[in-house]
Amino acid sequence: MAATEPILAATGSPAAVPPENSEGACSSSDRERN
Repeated sequence: MAATEPILAATGSPAAVPPENSEGACSSSDRERN
C-alpha cells in the first residue's frame, strides 16, 4: 500500500490504483496529504 500512496499523490489519478484500494486509498491519502 505504501507504494501506491506516493503514486496517487504524484499523479492524483485513481486509475493508477486498483478499484479495491481506489476508494480507501484515495480518500485516506487525499485527506492526509491535503
